[in-house]
Amino acid sequence: MSELDIKEVHIVPVGSAGEVKDTDSKLDFYNSALVYLLNDKRSIYIGESIDIKNRFSSHNRHDSKKDLLIRHAIYSHLFNKSVPYI
Repeated sequence: MSELDIKEVHIVPVGSAGEVKDTDSKLDFYNSALVYLLNDKRSIYIGESIDIKNRFSSHNRHDSKKDLLIRHAIYSHLFNKSVPYI
């Protein structure tokens, strides 16, 4: 495994529908494989997706996940479909 430069990995807050809250025009967020975190003060859910808006739509219909209102995505152009593998 090669060394990864932290500047190549981005952590951004996202809204409940998977929309980027802080935008950077250089980043291709919606066309990237990513890991995401849904949490509150007591619980955390960690997932991965290549379609965050569709995935969050699904989570918003699930009682235990829709209440996890702190949401972040972790992504990089180096991630492939299987995000944990670079």
